[in-house]
Amino acid sequence: MSAAKIQLNFVLTLIISGIVCSWALILKKPDHATLRAETEETVIMKTEVPGINDWHGYQDDMDAHYAFKVFFGKTLAEMQPWFRQSVIERTDELRFMPTKAFQYYIFALRDYIIEKNYSEDDDDCAVDCLFNLVQQKINSDPGAILPVIDELIPALHVIAANVAMYNINMDIYGSIPQRLQLLLQSYQQLHLPS
Repeated sequence: MSAAKIQLNFVLTLIISGIVCSWALILKKPDHATLRAETEETVIMKTEVPGINDWHGYQDDMDAHYAFKVFFGKTLAEMQPWFRQSVIERTDELRFMPTKAFQYYIFALRDYIIEKNYSEDDDDCAVDCLFNLVQQKINSDPGAILPVIDELIPALHVIAANVAMYNINMDIYGSIPQRLQLLLQSYQQLHLPS
């Protein structure tokens, strides 16, 4: 697919989904460096490594306790080798950690994919892990994902617009653009007046 078609697909995806985005995103498909810089400027929650108070209650849950042992005190960059060891295990640990820690470390998974820290045989699995985790949190724990989802959506759009780059096997993982649309519909449903 040509660069112009990829850019057109990206713009159409943004328009169809009803996401309000900056003119820079509409006029120019963001590259990974631009996406990283823009999201770092807007995400206040990910500026500080979660402290012990942000892990409140981890001792009461075996899965959260294990997540604490792996993640506690580490920066997003320091978590990259851990995601490379096993993105599936790290994603599972994200599911069970306390909300404030999750809201910080979800960006380690996002960065793992956007910054291409994955191994060649892990790229499609990593994408699937991110999309599944975000959808699961929207469905079962919206209070954990809603404060950070607006910072995740641009990355999800970039991934969906560049499926070939991530070697996503549609027979296994389905259509990532369709999954994004379903995810956005679920998200928008949370904002509908009751």
